[in-house]
Amino acid sequence: MRIKYIFICIILWTKIHAQQYQFDTYSAGEGGLAQSEIYTIIEDSRGYIWMGTQGGGIDRYDGKSFENFRSREGLPNGFIHALYEDADQRIWIGTQSGLSCYNGLFFKNYEANGQQDFWVTSILEKEAQQLLVGTHKGLFLLEGEELRLVSGIPKSHIYHLFKAKDNSIWVSTSRGLYQILDGKSIAYGEKEGINHKEFRCVSQAKGDAIWAATYTGGIYIIENNRTSRLTVADGIKGQHVQVLFKDRSDKMWIGTQDRGISIYDSSDSTFTHFSQSKGLVRNDVRTIEE
Repeated sequence: MRIKYIFICIILWTKIHAQQYQFDTYSAGEGGLAQSEIYTIIEDSRGYIWMGTQGGGIDRYDGKSFENFRSREGLPNGFIHALYEDADQRIWIGTQSGLSCYNGLFFKNYEANGQQDFWVTSILEKEAQQLLVGTHKGLFLLEGEELRLVSGIPKSHIYHLFKAKDNSIWVSTSRGLYQILDGKSIAYGEKEGINHKEFRCVSQAKGDAIWAATYTGGIYIIENNRTSRLTVADGIKGQHVQVLFKDRSDKMWIGTQDRGISIYDSSDSTFTHFSQSKGLVRNDVRTIEE
């Protein structure tokens, strides 16, 4: 019988055994974390869990213990908003003071033409040696040592970058939802049936449907050139959606700002809900990783 683990906001460690959900809690201090407020999580190709904290740098978990990385190890800032592993197994880190890369030995830091107050919020490998870097000042492309602004995407807060099955890239911004396809930027708005501007993240459900989460309007589903919408009336618990995550069994996890988690099972079109009353430490869910 398969056991899998879901890290939720990393304050929680959720063990899923068959259809039973058990919540184990890791916190700062005796729990092993340097800081308990986590904004980003990834599992790398070696099986390490990397967690970006708000002020405590990075915690790396090997299944038994935590190792912490801070400014003393070379990070430019202890506030971490993005983590990403590239094809060369390097870990890229988005901080409130720019972009950093860990090659297994040391950190290398990058600047965007000397810009100050440069928050990196999302990272995605476009192709070999090309890294897309989302910031609170727009979307940048890293080629070699140079970070340059990407045209076609407004200078806005980039919340999330997602590569779909067709290799198109979806960009969730404070000024709308965009798709980069064959080098062209496509804006999604009223013509496509979308009436919200602030998008927080994108995921792809079983099949080809794109799920795009808004901060105030629930979730838009884009499939076969048609757009539909999921709101509280359809079964999700909150309109302020912060994270979408499809697990290995094709269930979609929906993390909200103040209503916990809804899990959508496409096999029977049902939702399962979790909140503080059912084991969560709090209802503000920012990141999920399996």
